[in-house]
Amino acid sequence: ERHHTHLNAVFGRDSAVYVLLNAQGAVVRIEPDVAVVLEDPGLVSAHSPAFLGDGRLAICSSFRRQILVADLSSGKIVDRLDLTEFAEVRRIMAAAPDRPFNRSIFARGLAPLAAILEVDLARRELLDVYRHSREVEDAVHGLAVLREDPAPAGGR
Repeated sequence: ERHHTHLNAVFGRDSAVYVLLNAQGAVVRIEPDVAVVLEDPGLVSAHSPAFLGDGRLAICSSFRRQILVADLSSGKIVDRLDLTEFAEVRRIMAAAPDRPFNRSIFARGLAPLAAILEVDLARRELLDVYRHSREVEDAVHGLAVLREDPAPAGGR
């Protein structure tokens, strides 16, 4: 319903606090002031916002099967990575077609059939896939941003 609010995530960076309202498709800053900083249809039913090292925001666009990258200072989506472009994701989808009650690829923290995808956003490459389960009812939830400048082998 239009008046329904689904506050899906609370997250922050520096002194700002944000919320993801996934029914409205919006990111709203609630501290230090209140302002809608991003609105996009791809944010409807989105999950798992995570800041990248450069301050941009990555968000799983669940039903669109994409990772969105947003610049909150401009209020714009600056990149969309379609997870179905990866052959391994298409193989997962073919092995477990969508069901009326459950989609086989529902990007909730990058969660196709309870799998974890390692994606290099800068190079737009799927680096690795770990399948926890082949059951469409299982889910892996969350988006983590690893260091964008990996430490050299052997540590510091």
